[in-house]
Amino acid sequence: MVQPATGLHAGAEVIFKVFTGPFSQLWVAEHTEYDPPHLFTDVQRRGPFAYWRHRHRFEPTERGTTLMIDDIEYALPMGWLGELFGGAFTRAKLQRMFDYRHQVVAEQFSKSEGHS
Repeated sequence: MVQPATGLHAGAEVIFKVFTGPFSQLWVAEHTEYDPPHLFTDVQRRGPFAYWRHRHRFEPTERGTTLMIDDIEYALPMGWLGELFGGAFTRAKLQRMFDYRHQVVAEQFSKSEGHS
């Protein structure tokens, strides 16, 4: 992370440095929607994708817990050529990224429950 967001409110930006092999580039995401405690949305303003929209949703469950849902829409650069040559790699990388993110969130919540 190069610059963390100043909050989740609409207009807040976060900047990451991302790597594809030996190459790096900045990924600038702007929060465009914020409706606590239900959701927030970020869109790519600059970065590796031709299009990126990520909506983070939080829904209550019957057990009294919260279900975190990531809705992601994206398009790779170069249209069908980008999908042909980078589609499988991108899906695998995103899966690993979100698996890790969900693991970290679960660990943080289990730590906080232990201190209650």
